[in-house]
Amino acid sequence: MKTRNNKFLELWGYISQEKKTKFYGIIILMILASFAEVMAIGSVVPFLAALTNPELILDNQYIQPLLRSFSILEESQVILPLTLIFIFAAFLSAILRLILLRSYTQIAFSTGAELNTKIMQITLSKDYDFHTRTNSSEIISGITNKTQMVTFNVILPILTILSSCFMLLFIFSTLIYINKEITIISIVSFTAAYLILFKYVNLQLDNAGLTISDKTTQVVKIVQESLGSIRDVILHKLQGSFIHTYSNAENSLNSSRAKMQFLAIFPRYVLEAFGITLIASFALYFFYSDQGVASAIPTLGAFALGSQRLLPVIQNLYAGLANIKAGH
Repeated sequence: MKTRNNKFLELWGYISQEKKTKFYGIIILMILASFAEVMAIGSVVPFLAALTNPELILDNQYIQPLLRSFSILEESQVILPLTLIFIFAAFLSAILRLILLRSYTQIAFSTGAELNTKIMQITLSKDYDFHTRTNSSEIISGITNKTQMVTFNVILPILTILSSCFMLLFIFSTLIYINKEITIISIVSFTAAYLILFKYVNLQLDNAGLTISDKTTQVVKIVQESLGSIRDVILHKLQGSFIHTYSNAENSLNSSRAKMQFLAIFPRYVLEAFGITLIASFALYFFYSDQGVASAIPTLGAFALGSQRLLPVIQNLYAGLANIKAGH
């Protein structure tokens, strides 16, 4: 872990100040998008309360002054403004998340292009002795394929992880405010489930990452050697041998990519069923409690919406960690 952190810091040192400033702007946008998520989840509680029991809204001492300032005095007058607030919060959250997604995707790829250019510059600046001692296929693979892996397996995952962490912090804080006990149970349950899943796939991700790195270099080497000695290949009829070697390397490479993709995605489907089970369990608990299901509908609605928002966020966090593991 320490070595990996040092590599991240070293990579950060190669990024220009202009790009670093944009990264800081992305972090501010992450906070704003997270705050919009809080608004969307928080607004669903009064919205559902207004639908099920409008008196709760009218009798709330904190909301009464605001309602009076807008001349909202009857139950029928409460539903429309709360519906509009909920819709506005949902659209605002979606718009900010789309802006965030586009922004950090653009900065990730533009940073990758900048790093690629610097690697090309450093490579061409090396002396002749370096180029005679270094296999050209490794250089080509490093400039073309492995620099792309920096974008897909380092920069994008790190930005995704940062965004997910902000979202988790803001959403969990909101849910804790709504109902501390249910939120703590949910946090512990989801964390334990993901840790178990990540521990299960950890070694497989490491192996897939090593295979992808090795086979990427091997594929470039085979192509370069076969085309570089095409005269001998044709004269001695070596096409079959090169094709066989290339096919094995390519199949192994893509098999590892497919495995990595599956390992990064499959927890989402497991956790979706797990989340539905949790919400159903909470509903059953309220049904048999003195509080009753009717009064708990706003809370359950908030947690249903919170879970719907959290599952993709947690999945993105997991997938980001999986991509970094696979591309180390």
